[in-house]
Amino acid sequence: MKRLLILLFTGLTTITVQGQISNGYYRIKNTSIYGRYLTISNNKVDNTNKDNIMDGKEGNVYGLKTVKDAISDPSSIIYISKDETSKSDYSCNIKAQGINPLKFLKDNGAELKAYPTGSNYFIYGNKGGIVIYLVDNPGSDGYIKAARKDAYKDYQEWKILPIDNTTEYLGIAPNENIKVGDKYYTTIYAGFPFQLSEGMKAYYIDSSDLGAATPTAQLKEITGKVPAATPVIIECSSLNPADNKVTPLAESEGPAAVSGNKLVGVYFCYAKMKGNTNQENTATNYLDIRNVTKYDENTMRVLGLVDGKLGLVKATDADLTVTDQGKYIPANKAYFPISASEASAISSTSGILLSTATGIQSIETTNASSDIYNLMGQKVLCKEMSVDQLPQGVYIINGKKIIKR
Repeated sequence: MKRLLILLFTGLTTITVQGQISNGYYRIKNTSIYGRYLTISNNKVDNTNKDNIMDGKEGNVYGLKTVKDAISDPSSIIYISKDETSKSDYSCNIKAQGINPLKFLKDNGAELKAYPTGSNYFIYGNKGGIVIYLVDNPGSDGYIKAARKDAYKDYQEWKILPIDNTTEYLGIAPNENIKVGDKYYTTIYAGFPFQLSEGMKAYYIDSSDLGAATPTAQLKEITGKVPAATPVIIECSSLNPADNKVTPLAESEGPAAVSGNKLVGVYFCYAKMKGNTNQENTATNYLDIRNVTKYDENTMRVLGLVDGKLGLVKATDADLTVTDQGKYIPANKAYFPISASEASAISSTSGILLSTATGIQSIETTNASSDIYNLMGQKVLCKEMSVDQLPQGVYIINGKKIIKR
């Protein structure tokens, strides 16, 4: 019989397994009519619900949540690896979003276990003979509930599904409103390294000149593999996540971290509505368990368009997670921090223009506004003539390097 035993501790989880579980990335999907996927949505658990679970009472587990569509959600990706140094031959570790929100179980002498029921699993907490099951809480917008075995029976079973790059894949969903030429863009912040598919690019920001007449920030490309915990800008040729697959890599397979990245990533956006009593029952609980990065237009810029070019701009509500408690940077996204003095310097502009690390920009107009030269200093096109006549390459216009794609 296949068995899976999970013991939680800081950042890692010990699992005893027999059978199909092996090193790799997985999703955990509930078998109920909702068919939702488990995610790590928070690294905080309020004390009220911690005590409920430890005492064998029902209560929401705020560190975990389920979502219907996990294809583009990095928080649904869980890495399971064997731990050969453990007492058990089948012991493993799991990690997601760099943390484990149920660490308190292990700290208090309890265990979180999963055992098979046919091809599925029950997941439950156990201490001193008290057993509390994790269920996909019906009617709670996916907030996980701890409940007795005889409660919510239709919501107690889970499937453990390997990331296979066909059905259970991770695909980037770019912003349809951030398009330059035939490319779409978005930001992503994942706790694991990943491999880009062909036709995709990743960039970070390594320098900026915000005091210039036209404020700029320089992009630097990351080739092929993106390091873990690295906020990046992703370039895609399609809006369909199925065309923008990225492959999670084991930590040992990931590249070294980049230095000097000016983007800041956000793992969590546990934003909650003050009046929703299904999510919290007191104002104190709300303050205890929320985990958000509040948006501040005086100190932050987000990815957008500046005069039709890729840039950094003030966020609109469409760029943020908005509740009656505030506006926040969405989970697994990135922003660009600025100082108050920098904000003042760029207040009269439409935003910060992004360009490649070499300062090369793209030709955006049909006709040239001045004569165009090649890198040898030879004039190749007179002003007011169509740049469509030029082959792809790098040219000099008004003393600046410009790329024709």
